[in-house]
Amino acid sequence: MGHYNDAFLVPPEMQDVLGDVRLVSALLQVQGVLARARARVGQLPSELALSMASTCKVELFDVAKIAREGARAGDVLPALHRDLHEAVALFNPEAAAQLPRLPVAGWLDAALAMVVRDAMALLLADLAASAEHTPPDAAGVLRACHLRLTALAGSACVMPVGLWADQPATERAWVAAALGLPVHEGPALALATDVQRLAAELSLTVAVLRHVSVVSDVGQVATRWAAQRVGPVSTALLGSWSEVDGPAAAFDPALWWPLLGAAHAAVRVWACAQPGIPKRPNIAA
Repeated sequence: MGHYNDAFLVPPEMQDVLGDVRLVSALLQVQGVLARARARVGQLPSELALSMASTCKVELFDVAKIAREGARAGDVLPALHRDLHEAVALFNPEAAAQLPRLPVAGWLDAALAMVVRDAMALLLADLAASAEHTPPDAAGVLRACHLRLTALAGSACVMPVGLWADQPATERAWVAAALGLPVHEGPALALATDVQRLAAELSLTVAVLRHVSVVSDVGQVATRWAAQRVGPVSTALLGSWSEVDGPAAAFDPALWWPLLGAAHAAVRVWACAQPGIPKRPNIAA
């Protein structure tokens, strides 16, 4: 599902965030929140909602099997939806009968937004640490990159328009808060533009890290690799919308996982090259 080439060059924390377990966990979290949301609006008895939500734990599922089936089918949702039905039925058949028969709109998009949000948090933490331990001239540039990326991540990683769309704004806001995603305000085209801008800013940040100063020879090789990896991916992302009906598949893993992995690799190499920053596993170690 979330595999990408050159994964061995990406910091281990980012590999975890972009891995299959994290994506399935996010998908299950969305389902658990929606079960509680249905109880809030009277669509589901609270005890059945609690039973559904308590079953949405990734450790109860065979993630590797779900990933294999998803890869063969080109869509992970049918396999996970089937296994979720089976797991809920095992503990509470009545609750399983109340699950939607088909995957709900916005389910995958919400989970992908949550994964990208977490990936950006990792990258931004390393970028902030670098700015604190870098000479003043470079620190200002890195802080500017950090500010722009923080703002764009906040406006791009939002609850999909299609998720819980038939409910009042107050209920959509509750779901968004439970998922840790802001509610998008404005047209879908504006959201797609924010996603594109985030991709462009990640590419720019990698370019800045290559030229703002000199790191080790290995670090130079690593940041050069990251720039080569990020460039084509961000270009593909920038050209991937002509007519936008909504934010569906805005965070396509085939494009975003390599982009995030390469960008974080460049940031981690830079951070590890600065004195005073605790050294962590990275591609230059």
